[in-house]
Amino acid sequence: MAYRIRRGDATLGAALCRIAAEQLERGMEEARHPESIGTANAVHQVRKRCKKVRGLIRLVRPGFEEYKQANKALRDIARSLSGHRDTGTLIETHDALMTRAGADRSRFAPVRAALTRDHNASEEAGDTGAALARAHDDLAAVAATVPEWSLRGKPRKTLELGLSRSFGQAGTTMARARKDPSVDAMHEWRKRVKDHWYHARILHPLWPDMMAPERRAADRLSDLLGLHHDLALYADRLGTGDLPDGEDGRVAALAQHAREQSAIIEQDAFALGAFLFAEDETALAARWTGWWRIWKGSGAPS
Repeated sequence: MAYRIRRGDATLGAALCRIAAEQLERGMEEARHPESIGTANAVHQVRKRCKKVRGLIRLVRPGFEEYKQANKALRDIARSLSGHRDTGTLIETHDALMTRAGADRSRFAPVRAALTRDHNASEEAGDTGAALARAHDDLAAVAATVPEWSLRGKPRKTLELGLSRSFGQAGTTMARARKDPSVDAMHEWRKRVKDHWYHARILHPLWPDMMAPERRAADRLSDLLGLHHDLALYADRLGTGDLPDGEDGRVAALAQHAREQSAIIEQDAFALGAFLFAEDETALAARWTGWWRIWKGSGAPS
């Protein structure tokens, strides 16, 4: 059930349907039985399934007529759970900030305790379970359409156009973020980086020796940009004025740590992105689809 094409897939369209069905089924199971992995983790996993299927259909968008309807449905499911993720993410972000900044955890423990109380109160409210139940039904509705999905046109051309579009968007959003590294601009860049990561994962069997480092670099960049976004949400929470500050001004100190780490992340992200997106989108698309043609005809193991 790996998130990748297989030699056993009869066509590119068959691979699309198989991968989508697998991810949706796993998301339905996680939403149906959140107690097996924890409610917060279930929310995270279901949102991740939606994003992975959206990344998949973006890869074949030029030949996938059902793209808009499927993409909107999956986007809405993920959004319906976003508020249920935020309180837990704030705790994770606080812990990551402590590590990155080398901060005194005991000094900032009262803030973490307050964030934990917020998260526990959200969990006890009981609405997360209901949201996951609705997500399960919505995922099932999308899954029911998958057997009817099909691709038009030549598979190689569909891949080439899809890769060119997605890789080009990643480079464009990086350029915009470099000019104006706002929270929104950096977040948009991250979404396109994740698409590239997903596509490298899906197409990994084409040439594992070449695709593995591409995957790792895209994953690393996505993680950096994800933490950048989470730090922005964390800074917003610090600014609400209802966290225990103390005489030592711990909230202001945390805000300063967050700003400093965000600046470091931006520097690291743009340095990595310059390498990852140095190639022209047309060249990358032609190279990867060339590998796909060779792989399809070589009999090499998947």
